[in-house]
Amino acid sequence: MFGEESTEEWKGWLHYLSKASIPDDNIRLSTPVCRIFWDEHEEGELEEGQVLIVNKDGSSLLADHVIFTASSGHLQERHRQLFSPPLPGDYVSALEGIELGVANKVQMGWDDPWWGEDPLELDIVWTEFDLPEEKSWLYDLVLVFSVHLSPHAVIEGFVTGEASEIMESLSEEQVREHFLELLRNASLMSIPEPMFFRRASLRVPLYAGTKMVLQWAGEHTSPHRFSTVDGAMGTGEREAKRLLNALRLEGV
Repeated sequence: MFGEESTEEWKGWLHYLSKASIPDDNIRLSTPVCRIFWDEHEEGELEEGQVLIVNKDGSSLLADHVIFTASSGHLQERHRQLFSPPLPGDYVSALEGIELGVANKVQMGWDDPWWGEDPLELDIVWTEFDLPEEKSWLYDLVLVFSVHLSPHAVIEGFVTGEASEIMESLSEEQVREHFLELLRNASLMSIPEPMFFRRASLRVPLYAGTKMVLQWAGEHTSPHRFSTVDGAMGTGEREAKRLLNALRLEGV
């Protein structure tokens, strides 16, 4: 999807949008958004499933669903000012991985560092590729290391490419077991059960109550086409389909 052919395809999308029967009042240009209230916040409580969007010019609107497509740099710099309530800690954690071109992050913690007082960094080189498919996401783990100045003993790793999608299809317990097994095999140490495990992804929507209200798109959420126009387009299509499926389940 490069060169003249891809350019024509992108022009086709713009042509399609220009011909779509979208009311003019529903398209707002040159209207920067300054705040997004997506759940309980300091100025009051929204009805469940509503999102209040406040623009820089003082105008506002209520929405049922929001797909957020701003750049990763803008999101990293402005998320504390943009969102009320603040984004959950796992989302903020996932933002740290964007600079590396990855979409997911896993963390596992203990009361005390089983690896000793010095920092730990595991450089994993695979000589055989015989893992079952559900564990194949482990091949693309990068930067497995101990977290400096953490209140607990924490190991974290970043996941990239197709591995991100495979990992997201698994339960949290499965991912926890796979990651712990990898650490034990790679370190050749008897590692105790962790006190906590968490994973983070910027492709997972946020919910207010039981309703999906805030979704993420943009090239930085693409597992294959990071920092490309077609990656941005693909993620927009992905989230639009996710929203349509959710609306069908709601009977809308």
